[in-house]
Amino acid sequence: MGLSTTFRDFQNANDAASPTEENDDARIVCKRCNDSGYVFENGGAKRCACVVEERRKRYRAEAGLPYFERRELEPPAREYVANFDKIARSRRNWIAFFGKTGSGKSTQAFGIVDALTTRERPVRAQTLLYGDFVRRLSALRYDAFELEKSFRKAKKAPLLLIDDFLDVVPKANSFEEHVAQALIKRRYETRLPLILTTETTPRRMVAESPCGEALLGRIVEMCDARITIAEENAVNHRLCSLAFNRDVIPY
Repeated sequence: MGLSTTFRDFQNANDAASPTEENDDARIVCKRCNDSGYVFENGGAKRCACVVEERRKRYRAEAGLPYFERRELEPPAREYVANFDKIARSRRNWIAFFGKTGSGKSTQAFGIVDALTTRERPVRAQTLLYGDFVRRLSALRYDAFELEKSFRKAKKAPLLLIDDFLDVVPKANSFEEHVAQALIKRRYETRLPLILTTETTPRRMVAESPCGEALLGRIVEMCDARITIAEENAVNHRLCSLAFNRDVIPY
């Protein structure tokens, strides 16, 4: 079978260009499928491995994960990844990490997204750093169209990670309270998977936030026991390797 039109145009463009190092790199193609995306075996066609690899790279980039130090996934996160296809189809498909700063909540959450966006059948995901998201929406609060567009994107993401949820405790009837309620409520309505991290605890969420009980109720329901709580005496991984004088920096 001949080259695809797309690949033929690509090749002609390279042939016409001057022989620079950049053009030499551009001519590198998948030798198995000649960039057609398909390989033909036993009279049939199937997707080439290069297509899967390209999809993995694209989904990983689209997820918007910040840099993080990879650690081995702990049982709750590992089981979520291993059973994700089944969990995602179920009605209760969230996972949440509560508690002390530095306990590894975000690392585990980021690790879940990293694993799912780069597996053989990658999952599309979106990462929201809650504080940045609230500040971005605050600048759009008088632009109803753009505000709704941002919420809609978070609502429909096949997999959503909200990191550092409620890092600023919302006041009653405030814009921040509206954002917190809308994020959880809209995700609840779609029944799509959500990964959530927060430095608060369930008890504090109810006590300190005017909408805390409503938020926690939905989170507990949708997590179906997939909730990890790092208590105050949990290890702070950020300080474990810190060499300091206790007289200068008491800890």
